[in-house]
Amino acid sequence: MTDGRRTLVAPALVSASLVLACAAGQTQPIDRSKPPAVVSSTGGFTSRRLTALPDIDGRNWIAAAKVFGPARVSAPNGRFTLTLEAAKPNEDTGDLAGFRLYFAEGPAPAVEIGPAFTNFVFVTGDSRWIITAQQFDAIDVVNWRKYSLREALHVDGFFDIRAVSADGRRLVIATQPCPFDCQNVPNRDPYYEIQLP
Repeated sequence: MTDGRRTLVAPALVSASLVLACAAGQTQPIDRSKPPAVVSSTGGFTSRRLTALPDIDGRNWIAAAKVFGPARVSAPNGRFTLTLEAAKPNEDTGDLAGFRLYFAEGPAPAVEIGPAFTNFVFVTGDSRWIITAQQFDAIDVVNWRKYSLREALHVDGFFDIRAVSADGRRLVIATQPCPFDCQNVPNRDPYYEIQLP
């Protein structure tokens, strides 16, 4: 509506995309109707090897709340939903059950994150990051970018997110060289602490 001096926009017309973009210091809204841009960098993530799992005591380290499919869940902040849809009978998902991952922001149509299948997802408590398995990709929801942590941090094998720190800034992951029955397969560096940007 125009009053001759300025244009006023009803608050209801401001999309969640614009809210997220402004929070990130961006002037243009981000188009989340397409898959996120793939970025060849660490995205600010760092890792270090651990000699053992920390004590997951519910205080300093909290068991990671992973989402396995088929499922549909809302982000902690309520601004988007994730859907894990079962693969079709003729689709090969590898050694583990695989699901197509879809992202939807508000009432907008869902977009497939893909192209690979995921076994589970983890969403950080601030709803900023979506971590997928087994690709070990990190999706930055605010900037709408996808990082391959497997390649950037040189983490091999199958992985599982075991815990998140109380402040939500660090993850502990466990790795193994095969999905099942790995007791007799050498695994020198099974645990990592991942620092989020």
